[in-house]
Amino acid sequence: MKYLLMALMLVGLQMDLRAQGADQDALLKLVAAAALAGALQAEQMVFLSDVPGLMKDVKDAKTLIREIRAVELEKLEKEGVIGGGMIPKCRSAAAALKQGLKKVEFVDGRVAGALTKVVKGEEKAGTLLKK
Repeated sequence: MKYLLMALMLVGLQMDLRAQGADQDALLKLVAAAALAGALQAEQMVFLSDVPGLMKDVKDAKTLIREIRAVELEKLEKEGVIGGGMIPKCRSAAAALKQGLKKVEFVDGRVAGALTKVVKGEEKAGTLLKK
């Protein structure tokens, strides 16, 4: 794992892996996936979560942010809008976008078929993050 972190830092993806209550192995996989997507300049990366996407109020699905630019994420994190497990997802997504990834989508993994529809471009669900 130490060597994986070193390799990721060499490709320019440096981030704080000390998210609150986060499983370190899961975080490493998340960072590695984002680094790979950025390095390959992939078209799309999808993060599945247990929420509909980024929301201004996590208790109110009506506050879902449909589209946001990566430069806005830091402000939302400072304001407490982005917290917990969404912090490493957002940070790794922003870093991957800087490396060449085209777009990131945060999708509710609890919704049957949501991932398939988003990947196929049949449906927009959750939050779209662009550079």
